Amino acid sequence: MSILSAKQKTLAKDMMALSAKYRGEIIESASLVESSIEIFLAQYFTSCHEVKSMQLLTGLLATDNFSSNAKRTLFCFVIKELIKNPAHKQMLKGFERIDDTLQKKIIPMRNLVAHRKLKVTKEDIDNFDGKTIYLIGTDNQMPKMFNQEMVDREIKLNRETANRITHLIIETQINKI
Repeated sequence: MSILSAKQKTLAKDMMALSAKYRGEIIESASLVESSIEIFLAQYFTSCHEVKSMQLLTGLLATDNFSSNAKRTLFCFVIKELIKNPAHKQMLKGFERIDDTLQKKIIPMRNLVAHRKLKVTKEDIDNFDGKTIYLIGTDNQMPKMFNQEMVDREIKLNRETANRITHLIIETQINKI
């Protein structure tokens, strides 16, 4: 059993703090997307009725009883149905691939940072540059590198997606859809 020096212990703590920071930033921004989807669904299915929207949101959509995957599936179904109407084409421009964005980018990254563990061996501690960490999963998975630039790209994608959905919420209210 090797014992860590005081410097290594400090570096290990710094690695853990950086891991928590990166994870928190990605999960928080992914939560914005999920919240936007919840609000869209609540308003869509209640025709923007304020009381009923809030009841649907707090009673089902924003609870653990309605999974993220169920929200994504229902949201994407509604979008595909709305796109079929030529009158909604312009309003929904760019949403044709929203399911791909959610399933192939946002959700997998959110799950990765939520479920993988920080790789923190003595070698990792000695090589820690103060900016880069690695998350590991099962034995078959390669460690995934994270640095602020990569985290910023993920946050940007999540915020842009949440903003697009928020804009869609406004458009559906204006157009009474």
